[in-house]
Amino acid sequence: KEIKDSHGKSGFSFADLAADMAGVSFASGVRHGKLPLKEIAASFSVKRFMPAIDSLEEGIAWEDFAKTYGLSTDARFQRKQITIRKQIMALPGYSTATKADR
Repeated sequence: KEIKDSHGKSGFSFADLAADMAGVSFASGVRHGKLPLKEIAASFSVKRFMPAIDSLEEGIAWEDFAKTYGLSTDARFQRKQITIRKQIMALPGYSTATKADR
């Protein structure tokens, strides 16, 4: 979706991509029982499951995106995605720490 957006007015947004990735991680965690609904209901906060996005680039036109990150299969883009994914998985909601440690 973001690649498509890069060809339009809004441009590519790593903030949107991070939100999408966080949502997929959250849904997957719930679906596979790694995030118990009972615990989520008792202590949910966005900050536990969504990384800070204020430093992520937004509004990147296709030409600029392609110059900096190449295509979606390019190692530069893949590294950026891996960095975002690591930030998501390091959040308290996904940590393997016990409840007392969170």
